[in-house]
Amino acid sequence: MKIKQSLLYASKLKNSRYGQHLDHNEIIENLMSELLISDIIDNRVDMCSGGERKRIAIACELTAQKRPNMLCIDEPTSGLDSCAAINIIQCLKALSNIHDMTIIVSIHQPNNELFHMFDNIYVLAKGGVCVFADRPKHLKQTLINNDIKCDENQIPIEVLLEIASEESIEMVGTVLALQLVSNLSFVKPAYECIVIMIYGFNRCSDSEISTKGEYINDREI
Repeated sequence: MKIKQSLLYASKLKNSRYGQHLDHNEIIENLMSELLISDIIDNRVDMCSGGERKRIAIACELTAQKRPNMLCIDEPTSGLDSCAAINIIQCLKALSNIHDMTIIVSIHQPNNELFHMFDNIYVLAKGGVCVFADRPKHLKQTLINNDIKCDENQIPIEVLLEIASEESIEMVGTVLALQLVSNLSFVKPAYECIVIMIYGFNRCSDSEISTKGEYINDREI
């Protein structure tokens, strides 16, 4: 089946309540442009690369006329080379901006460039313990403040992921987690985001969004 056919069927199934009053082709064309797949629209899905297939899958979910305020995606960069991984994250960030949508993404092995493309980072250690919840640019200073060595030749996110590993969580990771909890100012939860997100875009303004891992309230969603 060709990409356009797949998206057309998805749009008709998800928007059946609107009958004949919806322009499915327009919906598809907009999504293809946003996800950078317009030039392969006539290709067969089974002939697409891994990165293209992931973008097609996202497009199929977003053909619905009534779109969600929050989109959760598990490991969208797994199995992709660095260039394809960056492309898909750039597409997700564009979707977040265009549709005013919070996008939650889990990634297990981000490189430094991917890491800094996100608005907010939640790093979970073994057992779901959150050892970091803040903006990417604050990570290095957080490590320094906790006497964790991170010299010029080391990448901060790699240092933190090593801390969050099974072998070392009992040491420094526990200290980081306890410090994070002591700094929290909880509000009444609508969604418990620390538990489910590792990396995320958030379309809330700086005055509305938590940068320390608080729960997101109704206004932020």
